[in-house]
Amino acid sequence: PHLRLRHVSNPDPVWVELAFTAEAGGGILGSLRENSARRIAEEELYKLSTVASMTDLMVIITDRHGRTEFVNQAFTRRTGYTLDEIKGLRPGSFLQGPDTDKSETARIADAIRRNASCQAELLNYTKSGESYWTSLQISPVFNQTGQIERFISVQSDCTQLRQTQSDLQASKQRAEAANIAKSNFLATVSHEMRTPLHVILGTIAELIHDQPHATPATENLLRVERNANTLLRLITDMLDIGKIEAGQICLEPIAFPLRASLD
Repeated sequence: PHLRLRHVSNPDPVWVELAFTAEAGGGILGSLRENSARRIAEEELYKLSTVASMTDLMVIITDRHGRTEFVNQAFTRRTGYTLDEIKGLRPGSFLQGPDTDKSETARIADAIRRNASCQAELLNYTKSGESYWTSLQISPVFNQTGQIERFISVQSDCTQLRQTQSDLQASKQRAEAANIAKSNFLATVSHEMRTPLHVILGTIAELIHDQPHATPATENLLRVERNANTLLRLITDMLDIGKIEAGQICLEPIAFPLRASLD
């Protein structure tokens, strides 16, 4: 049994482990061994596990060597592992799988060797083999003398968040691809429209030149020419859209008749 004793000159209680046996010739042979440090550590673990059991976050408590001492119900619900199945095992030995990032697990292992805190996102696996993403924070716990006693890992399932981010990235890529396709389409159509317009304007210029005097037909040709030039400028502006999106637009200061533009 374990006994709690008080030293005559020290008010702090002392925990001892009592062992005894009956002697064949009568009497009892016993021994006392102090285990205050172990008892205090057990009490501290009990306090930590009590707090951890009341949170919805997954909690793993390991000893200073990284061997599992406690997991809460949230961890068991998400992974399927009970404490009896994994007690004494390192969490990575049963949670990590073929697609877990090895460089990330190496970084975590290095932090644990240095008794340092670390944060990470890992692809873990449940007991049934289902993969899930977890965001974890590992913190060391030191005793009053500064010696490492255990590690506490608090984890949250971020599978849905990762899926949302992946969907957003895919949507962004699709939107960018559609935008590039639209720009390419506008550029192709604009070029195809501009070529026959040049032919039309050249033909109109020849027809106007062939008229010896101003006639109603000449005025109609001039009106067609003005509108064709307006259409040509619009097509050129459409080509500029692609240049703007590509960051290749160049502005030119050119004088122009304001009244004619308004007309």
